[in-house]
Amino acid sequence: MEPTTPHEKIRKTILWLARISAALVIAFILFFLLTHLSNQGNTDNHAIPTKDIFAFILFPIGTLLGLIVCFIRERTGSIIALMSMIILMIIRPDLVSNLLLLSLAFIPGVLFLIHSLLREEAKF
Repeated sequence: MEPTTPHEKIRKTILWLARISAALVIAFILFFLLTHLSNQGNTDNHAIPTKDIFAFILFPIGTLLGLIVCFIRERTGSIIALMSMIILMIIRPDLVSNLLLLSLAFIPGVLFLIHSLLREEAKF
């Protein structure tokens, strides 16, 4: 079915931009996550600080989970992804200067959130 109004076309464009960017970010995060987890040469047995454990739960785990959920429930997934990134930036303020990390989840998360708000607005 073709979008009929300019509003619907914009909404569809935002949705597809969100889906494509989320798929790329998911692939990117999974690549590095699986590479890191499969690193057999790492024999460092030092205790991991609690702050780093929370940071790992938020990014990549929370962000990845949120972006995957976005494909099923846009608003819920986008809130999970965005909140994971915001809490990560509160816990690790040194990461705020890394714009690549910030943009990874924020761009698709915000696009999915905008689309869900526009879709809800169109229902009324």
